[in-house]
Parts: sequence; structure tokens; C-alpha cells
Amino acid sequence: DPVLGFTAIDTVDHWRLADPHTSRNESPPAAALFTSMQPMQPADLEAVLAYDVHANGYVRQRIVQRYLADDPARVLVAHSAAGQLVGYAVVQGTNGLLGPWLAEDGDVAEQLLHTALHTPGWEVKGALLPTANRAGAELLQRHGFVIARTLTSMVLGTPLPPERRLRIFGQISHSVG
Repeated sequence: DPVLGFTAIDTVDHWRLADPHTSRNESPPAAALFTSMQPMQPADLEAVLAYDVHANGYVRQRIVQRYLADDPARVLVAHSAAGQLVGYAVVQGTNGLLGPWLAEDGDVAEQLLHTALHTPGWEVKGALLPTANRAGAELLQRHGFVIARTLTSMVLGTPLPPERRLRIFGQISHSVG
């Protein structure tokens, strides 16, 4: 039953890196052969905003632009061999969360995670993953993350189709997908 117009759509697992000092999976994922990974450039902004709507389903340009502007050097973009944007991730400097972190599939998500974990000066501490994204859970476990807690995810109004959540590997925060 909706409460004040909000509808529960899923739960969100807060994953944290179990031991930041342990060696992580050092081998780049196989997807590295099919995508290019690089820090976001100013020319990528429109494509990132469009991809965010495509992958997430919500128009949230002002929020996303704010995260992108906070520290553009902490934004990774992934392009297919054809040059199409297929994912992006922001490493939040304030809390070490990887999010927003959106990708077409688990291979692209893993390449973004691997790059973020191995970029000097970046301290990835966790991610907020929709529980429905089982591929994301397996990916985080392989890289030494564990679930710290689980919270209910709700939306105001009509929820989008649940398959939209399968492209979300890291939410911006508990309150913003």
C-alpha cells in the first residue's frame, strides 16, 4: 500500500569494502578489450546526462550535474568500440561511495569498478546497489565488498519497470537513485 504517495519498489544494499588494504582483483576485466575507459571530458556532459535518463529512467539532470561538477576528475566514462557511451561512474570524494554508477551490463560495470579501485588517490569505500541487481552483487563480492545494511527503496508516484534497476550498480545516495 502506498504511504503518502510513496511506493516500495525494492531494497537497496549498502555495500562496503571489507578491508581496503587487501589486494583486490588485479586483472582488468575482459570487457577492457571492447570499451574505452577515461575520465569525463567537458564534451561528454550531454552524453552522460542522456545516458543517465536512458539507464535510470528518471530525468534528474540538476542532481547529476551537481555530482559531475563537484570533482569532474572523479568521473569515469565508458565507451563502446563504436564510440557510444555505455556507462559512467562517479567516485564521491566526501564519502567514498561509487555512485551514480550506471552501466549497460556487468562487464562494463566491472571495468568501471576496477578502474576506480586502481586509480591512485581515489578511495572507493562502498556502493548502494539495488538488491534486484544480482549481477552487481556478485561483482561487488568478487572485489571484496560486503553488505553493511539493507534499506527499503521507495518512489513517489508510478514506479518505472523493475528492469531499469538492473543498470544501476551504484545509487547516488539512499534517497536518490
